Amino acid sequence: MTRYTVADIDAPVLRSIQADQTIAEALDRMFETGCPQLGVTRDGELTGIISHRDITRVLHLSSQINQDGAILEKSVIMAVNRSYERVSPKDGLFELFDELADAPYVIISDDETRKILRDVGLHQFLQDEIKEFLLIEEIERIIRDIIRDTIGDALPNELGETFSPLDVRTPGRLEECSFRHYSIFISDQWNAFDSQFEHKQDFVRELIDRVGEIRNQMFHFRDLDDRETYDSDFIEFAREHLAYIYNERVEH
Repeated sequence: MTRYTVADIDAPVLRSIQADQTIAEALDRMFETGCPQLGVTRDGELTGIISHRDITRVLHLSSQINQDGAILEKSVIMAVNRSYERVSPKDGLFELFDELADAPYVIISDDETRKILRDVGLHQFLQDEIKEFLLIEEIERIIRDIIRDTIGDALPNELGETFSPLDVRTPGRLEECSFRHYSIFISDQWNAFDSQFEHKQDFVRELIDRVGEIRNQMFHFRDLDDRETYDSDFIEFAREHLAYIYNERVEH
């Protein structure tokens, strides 16, 4: 994930309102633009953020002193939230974690625009970006479980016998295997796996090899701008297919 910068996040542009405008005008502006937060500026400089939550808080407090109606005509400064941090689009993505730990908002600013980000936006971005990573980790766990349950205690010896004669690194345990290792090992030990993989040796080998190729592209950050290279549908299919095979084996 170290390749990502703040610029990779599709954060919304921060629309603004002048500091001498009223809370009622801020609400109107929010409804017009559909923006839940507005920047509050004075002489072009950002002085804080105002949001639905900030206005609700001020209205709640003012109702306790019978000023809830009048408060809407007061300056937005009464409701402004000055707790925010600034970052550059060129900053590393994980710097945002530190900033959002200290403030509810992060302003992404350069010479031309200001954008705003809350922690929920960062979390959604990360969830979208690592979905395929998590699926591939689950696929690898399922493959290891299938191999471990099928071969049993003989696994270390069988790994050695399979890979020692080959021009391939010989793993001492499954955790040292790559997807290429899994593919070679299952093919070499096919008599043990034949029935549970429904006699489809070529299909299983190609399935595992393809997941391995996608995994290498992702983890080595090749072709990352072309998300279709990852073929998310294929990863989903591979996980579902292997999970079905494993669950069928466990149940029987």
